Amino acid sequence: MKNTFVLGLSILLLTGLFIMSCQNDIETTEGNFARSATSEICTMDKITGLYDDNFFKSWADWEEAREYFFIEFYEFTNSSGVSYTRQKWTDDFGGVFIDSSGIVNILVAGNNMPVKSDNLIYKQVSNSYNFLEIISDRIVEKMDEHTIWQVSIDEICNKVFVCLENEKEINSLIIYLKANNLFKTNTLKIFVGKNDIVPQG
Repeated sequence: MKNTFVLGLSILLLTGLFIMSCQNDIETTEGNFARSATSEICTMDKITGLYDDNFFKSWADWEEAREYFFIEFYEFTNSSGVSYTRQKWTDDFGGVFIDSSGIVNILVAGNNMPVKSDNLIYKQVSNSYNFLEIISDRIVEKMDEHTIWQVSIDEICNKVFVCLENEKEINSLIIYLKANNLFKTNTLKIFVGKNDIVPQG
């Protein structure tokens, strides 16, 4: 359980760091890009004093619910040839995150809500985590060609986040995804700006 807790916490922290590092977000639709300064649907309120108590109760219930969505661990090799272990989920699982009150929010692309609990929040979403992961993997393969410097799945927004330097590359990226039957309205959140992440070490 300790390893699962550390893994979950690490994913949430990395997601937060990713969102803070990107600027000038663009919501992608079929040919219309609406620019906004921040992503309001992806923000969370200030953490409350009840966070710890809620978290431990909620996490225990998530461990039970997780068994209905989790299929297996498998080895994945990325486009750079690096292998690591991933989790395979059912196609109705959209992701999971912990909100500012310490409650686990389970995203479902369907109606599967296996564990009824006051300590869990279920949210219906459009995209399965598996689908977002496929899109993310394909975009990573084309990072250099489209001035992309960061790609991540944001489970709070149920979208793939892409940071790129040149706004003109957005159309090329969409054409690439369409050619692979991976473009769907409301699956991408694109941020345009220079890479301001300072390498550590």
